[in-house]
Amino acid sequence: MSNPPPKPPSKAATVPVEERITVEQQSWEIVGPPLPRESNWNITCLSVILILAGAALVSPLVGITASAALALGFVLLQTVGMCLIPVLSILYLYFRSWWSEGYYCCCIPREPFVDLYTKILFLIYQKTLIPGLLKRPTSANLKLDEIRPKAFLKKKDVDYALNLGVPLGSEDEFGVVQTCISKIGSFVKENLGKLWMVQHFEAFKPGEDPVQFVMDRLGQVYPEMHQQWPDKQSDAALARFCRVGLAAHRVESVLEEEDGSSTGTVSGTSSTSTGDPKVKYYVVRTCTMSVLEVMDGYARYGSDVYFDADWKVVKIEDSGFGKPAADNQPANYLSKTTFKPGEPGWEEAKFRFRSSLMTMVTIVDHLYAIHLQISNLLVVAMREKMDPNHPMRRFLTPYTYRTIGVNDNARTNLTAPRTMANRSFALSPKGTGLVWAAAPSLLKGGVDVIELPPTTTESSSPGADAATEPLRRLKIGLNRRLYITLYKQKVRGIYTPYDEWNLKYWDVTYSFVTEYVKQYYGGDLQNLAQDKQVMAMIRQYLHQMEFTNSSSLGAAAADIFNSALPQLPVALADIFIDVITAYICLVTSGHEQVGSIAPYVQDASWCASKFVPGASCGTKNGALNIALLMSFTSTPMPLLMKPLAGQNVEMGSGGEAWEPWTHLFPDQNKTWAGYHGPTGNGADNSGGTPDKVFWDYQKSLQDLSKELDEYNATSDEPVYCFNPKYLETSVSV
Repeated sequence: MSNPPPKPPSKAATVPVEERITVEQQSWEIVGPPLPRESNWNITCLSVILILAGAALVSPLVGITASAALALGFVLLQTVGMCLIPVLSILYLYFRSWWSEGYYCCCIPREPFVDLYTKILFLIYQKTLIPGLLKRPTSANLKLDEIRPKAFLKKKDVDYALNLGVPLGSEDEFGVVQTCISKIGSFVKENLGKLWMVQHFEAFKPGEDPVQFVMDRLGQVYPEMHQQWPDKQSDAALARFCRVGLAAHRVESVLEEEDGSSTGTVSGTSSTSTGDPKVKYYVVRTCTMSVLEVMDGYARYGSDVYFDADWKVVKIEDSGFGKPAADNQPANYLSKTTFKPGEPGWEEAKFRFRSSLMTMVTIVDHLYAIHLQISNLLVVAMREKMDPNHPMRRFLTPYTYRTIGVNDNARTNLTAPRTMANRSFALSPKGTGLVWAAAPSLLKGGVDVIELPPTTTESSSPGADAATEPLRRLKIGLNRRLYITLYKQKVRGIYTPYDEWNLKYWDVTYSFVTEYVKQYYGGDLQNLAQDKQVMAMIRQYLHQMEFTNSSSLGAAAADIFNSALPQLPVALADIFIDVITAYICLVTSGHEQVGSIAPYVQDASWCASKFVPGASCGTKNGALNIALLMSFTSTPMPLLMKPLAGQNVEMGSGGEAWEPWTHLFPDQNKTWAGYHGPTGNGADNSGGTPDKVFWDYQKSLQDLSKELDEYNATSDEPVYCFNPKYLETSVSV
C-alpha cells in the first residue's frame, strides 16, 4: 500500500537560532505502571450487554432479508449472529482501548496520534498481560526433554544490507508448540507491516506533561522501572547521562596531542609511550547520524557533546541542525553548528543530542548488535554445532532461553520495513536502509579496538608481531577487563563509574565461566582444544561475526576474526572463555544498559524518537510509538540472581520467583561426542562440583548487588545496569 502524503513541515524550521529556547525545561517525574501489570481492554458487564444486544438487533434484519431470498433464514440467522459477536467485540476493543476524551469522529471515540498498525499491535501485545499468563519463567521451564537436537536451523534473512539470517520462532526450545493459531499469528506478524504509515505531527502544548500523556494510554503495558532521575534537563544531568546513563558505553576522548577533529586522529606519539594520557575532551558522538535522510517535516539527527577533563560540558557540535548538503556538493557534509552553555539554542541542542543518542543506541547497539548479531549468531552456532548433552550447551541454556523467538519477533515486529522501528523514528526508507547497513561500523565497546588498523599503536604493544597481533586485538576486544584497563583507561584516559562496575560484573561472570569449564575438562582449560564441538562452534561464531555486512565482502585476508582463526587450537581456551563471558555480560547487563530504556523514552522532552525542527520536545506520535516499542522489552525472563531476603524486585512481573538451574549440568565424569580428553575437574576430583561453582556464583552476584546498592544510596551518579538484582538471564523484546 502506498503511504498517505505526510503533513507539511513544521513552521519551527524557520525559527532562527537566536530565538530558539534557552530556558531549561521542566524535569517531568518518572511514573511507573500500575502493579500488577495486566491487560486492560476496558471490558465491563455493560459492554458485553451492548455487544450481544447489537448482534441480536442486527442479525435478525440480515437473516430475514437473506431468508426471503435463499430460504435459509434460520441457519443464516445463527451464522450471522455468531459472526457479528466477534466482529463487534473487535471493534469495541479497537476503539475502547484507545479511548481518548475529546477526540471523536462521527461520534466514535478515536486516538488521533497513531496509525492503524500501532493500534492493532497494541491490542495483540495485551494478550501477554492477561492475568495468570504473565509469569516469570524459572528453571522449571528449562526442561531437559525439550532441549532440541543439534541441527541446522530454518532462517529468514534480515532486510537491508546485512548478511544475517534469523531462525524462525518455531525453531526455539521450551514450550514451543506449532498450532494452527500460532501459524496464523506468524502470518500476521510477517505481513502486518504492509499496513499504511501515517505521520502525525501533533505537538505537546506548553506545560503539558509528556510522561502522563504516555502513561494514560500505555500505562498498563509499560515496563517497570527502577532508575531515578529527579533532574533530567540541567547541564549536570547531561554529564550524568553520559558518564553513567544511556551514553556511558559510547564515551570517547580527545587527547592533548590529538588534532581535536571529529575522528580524534593521532597527530603525535601515542600516550602509552609518555605516561598517563592527558585528556582534552571527553566526547560522545552521534554526528554520523546527520547524513541519514529523514521523512518530510522532521528534523535530522546528529550531534557531538564535549566535556572538559573534569566532566563539565563545554559545547555541542550539531551536524544535523542545518540543511543537508546537496548531492553534488563536494564540501564537508558534516558541517557543524556549535552551541555553548547559556547561549541561544543551548537547551534545544541538548535535547537534540539526547534524542540522537537514544536513536543510535536503540537501532545500532540494541536491535542490531544484541539481537540480530551477537545473541543471534551465538545461539545459532550453539544449536547447529553442539549436541543437547554437551556441557557447554547445557551451561548456555539459561542465557539463550527463548532467544530465537525473541529475535524472530525483533525481525518481524521491529526491524522489518514499515514496522515499529520505521514508525517510531523519523528516518525515511532511504535513511533506514543506510543506518542498518552502517550499523556494524558504528559499534563501540571493544569493536573499536578490533577494527583499528594493524599498525595503530593504540592496539599494539612492545613485543607484538604480525602473527600474534590479530589474536591479541581480538582478545582485547572481547575481554572487558583488558578493554577497559589496557585500552580505555591506559590509552584513552577514560575510566568512569560505569567502567568501574562493568569490571566488577565482568570479573564475577568470568570466574563463573572459568570454574564451570574446569569441571568438565580435567581441571585444565587447555583441554578445550581437544573438543571438536567447541572448536566447530567458536569457528562458526567468529566467522559469521565478521561477515555480517556488505563491507566485509572481499576482505577475508585482512579481517581480524579470520586472521586469528589459525591460532585457535593453541589459544582456544582464552578466546572461548572470553567469548562466552562477553556473551553472558551482553545479554544480561548489556541488554539492561541499551534495551531497558523505558525511563528515557517515557518523556518526549528528554529523549524523543522523532521531532520537528526548532522543537525541544518530540511529537505525540513519536512518544506513543517509541513507548510501545519499549513495552516489548518487558516480557519477563528468568531472574539471574537468587533474590536476597527482603528484596522486592518487580513484583508486578512475577515477584521473586527464582529457582536454580543446576539440573541442567550433566555428570562431570561422562564423555560426549567429539571429545576424548580428561573429564572431571582433576585427577582426584578435588576441584568441587558444577553445583558448588553455581552457588559460589550466586553468592558473588549477591555480594555485588549489596555493594552496588550501598554505592547507589550515597552517590549522585547511581549505576543500575550492573546490579544483578535487576538482571535477567536472557534477552527480551
